[in-house]
Amino acid sequence: MRQIIYMSSCHYEMTSACLEEIAAQARKNNPREQITGLLLYGDQLFFQVLEGPDAQIESMRQRIWTDPRHKGINEVKNAAIESRSFPDWSMGCYRVDACTETIDHWTIVDVNSIKKHIPDSVSPDVLVLARTFFQSIARR
Repeated sequence: MRQIIYMSSCHYEMTSACLEEIAAQARKNNPREQITGLLLYGDQLFFQVLEGPDAQIESMRQRIWTDPRHKGINEVKNAAIESRSFPDWSMGCYRVDACTETIDHWTIVDVNSIKKHIPDSVSPDVLVLARTFFQSIARR
């Protein structure tokens, strides 16, 4: 089993409808592919953790790396793992911003509240990288 974590910029501000489309696609496709993970979006930036069988993760990685919505992809982890950090999630989706609008599958979080939304099984390195993501948004 493999886990990859990346951060990227989006070419444009994602609308609520675009974010919901991403969540719907993940809920539909990820269980079939045995992929689980976390997706954070804020300030035109993505932070994503993907985990699952090696072949499926590599296929997903190739699709993301060629997706025209992404630019400046920075892969911060690509490693074999013993167990999943998000075993029961097809994809947890959270927005990081000051907006008060919470859309169906995109709860708004900040660096302090994210910990109460994620499973206890999350590895410490995922928490550190998520905190780094939050800090990069705060600096912008």
